[in-house]
Order: sequence, then C-alpha cells, then structure tokens
Amino acid sequence: MQRIARRHAPPREPRSRPCGKRVREFAWGCFVYLARAWVRACHTVH
Repeated sequence: MQRIARRHAPPREPRSRPCGKRVREFAWGCFVYLARAWVRACHTVH
C-alpha cells in the first residue's frame, strides 16, 4: 500500500515539477498568439 500511496500521492512538493508551469504558460501563450494570428488572417481575407 505504501508504494501505491507514494506513486499516486498528490503533488504536495512545489519542487516536484518546476518546469511544468513554465511549459504550460509558454504553450498557452503560443496557442493564444497563433489563435490571434489566425483570427486576423480570417478577418483580412473576409
């Protein structure tokens, strides 16, 4: 039971994945940028 608890334990440690937040923020920023560029292209075409 201890092994399963350790594997499926909640992320209590803030240093577990320091790059996780940065990667998510960077990916979200790129997605928003691409979405805005796509909307601009659509508006310019139409």
